[in-house]
Amino acid sequence: MNSGVDISGTTVLLVEDEPVVQTVIERHLLARGCSVYVAGDVDAALDVMAEHGADVNFLIIDSVLPSRSGSNVSTELKSLFGTERTLVISGYPQPVNSPYAFLQKPFTGERLVQEIERLMSISTRPRD
Repeated sequence: MNSGVDISGTTVLLVEDEPVVQTVIERHLLARGCSVYVAGDVDAALDVMAEHGADVNFLIIDSVLPSRSGSNVSTELKSLFGTERTLVISGYPQPVNSPYAFLQKPFTGERLVQEIERLMSISTRPRD
């Protein structure tokens, strides 16, 4: 599946507390031409957004993080910084009635890129 959206040049904030998962996702995104800020917890994510929030185009966030759930954090980040493009990732099944796009772990790098491309294509379509 190719949406025709080029994600190179996209700046991603990855909020994930597992170092191995951080590294794998970051490598896939860098290979596709993205810039990546990595945060291991909520406080680090908020620090990144305070310093670089205007540059961030896309948020990938684990749904289970120390001290707060990812969906609560993404709501907070969206309200603070206007980040519209959010992908929640988790080893657990998708929460019922979640307003966010969701990708269940484990997933391939190609599947991650496809989901980002899909979301980017939706968010760049003209509104009626």
